[in-house]
Amino acid sequence: MFKQLQEKHQLSILLILSIVSVFGITPFIIIRFIENNIVAALIDLAIVSGI
Repeated sequence: MFKQLQEKHQLSILLILSIVSVFGITPFIIIRFIENNIVAALIDLAIVSGI
């Protein structure tokens, strides 16, 4: 896997952006569950699951 990431720069950029987006959206999921905004939290959860 690491060899592929070193050889294919597009794959490594995609992986980095995916990780950043997951860590960026996850706090909003937690906040929305705390505020009882279940629909928005589930939409965010679906987005993170799709990534």
